[in-house]
Amino acid sequence: MYCVAGAPVGIYRPAADDLGRHDPKGTLVEFPGRGERVELPFGLFRLSLDRILEHRPFSLSLHAREAHPQTHRLPLDGVDSFITYVNLHTVVGKMESLFRRYNWATMREILEKEGHLQSIREK
Repeated sequence: MYCVAGAPVGIYRPAADDLGRHDPKGTLVEFPGRGERVELPFGLFRLSLDRILEHRPFSLSLHAREAHPQTHRLPLDGVDSFITYVNLHTVVGKMESLFRRYNWATMREILEKEGHLQSIREK
């Protein structure tokens, strides 16, 4: 679970009494891998993603401001502003490269395949 020390890094069901512990009977399904800021050069990010995908699925999200240079800019300090806004014009091309390089699926498809959700075809 995001920001829970010791929580599993793969898909799991957090226990009600300990969000960092997997409970197979838990009602919530956590899908780690979204919400993290990527502060790596693109080639290193791709290599890291290759390694992650050898072991588990990965979820990637993108905010509109991260792909559209004309979007209103948030008031950030110098380092955060640099990380967030430098080279925004390259984001779409990098995403297209990722789309070509990897197989993609919806979260529902992945959660069904991993056994965390009943398939809608089974209902």
